[in-house]
Amino acid sequence: MLLASGCGARPQRAIGVSRGPAVHELVCDARKVVVRRLSPRQLPFTVRNLDGEPAMRVTRIPAPGILRGDGRVVTAAQFLDGRDGYCNAARKDRAAAIAIGFAAAVLSVTFGLRWLRARRSRDPYDRAYR
Repeated sequence: MLLASGCGARPQRAIGVSRGPAVHELVCDARKVVVRRLSPRQLPFTVRNLDGEPAMRVTRIPAPGILRGDGRVVTAAQFLDGRDGYCNAARKDRAAAIAIGFAAAVLSVTFGLRWLRARRSRDPYDRAYR
């Protein structure tokens, strides 16, 4: 069930790139934006998050603003203002995944108990799927 609860959950970080190049990483758990400078790179390149996992493929760097992972160019204030919406949506996605996992577990247990009851009765016409 733990595996099912993690499926489809949104990551707890949002990534953006600005001129410099600099990587802006919005971390939901810490409620902050981490800014890291990158060494000069040739386009296109891959940006990795703080854990070292690939997070975003950069094909262009905008002159003004921050290029987010979804392809939109926003100002620094808009990137920071998007934190609440992004982090709340990530929590809702995780809660929905947990609810689906719980429902699947309840259905599995219910079917298993009905199957055992039919098996114990030894009645060939008493089936678990009725």
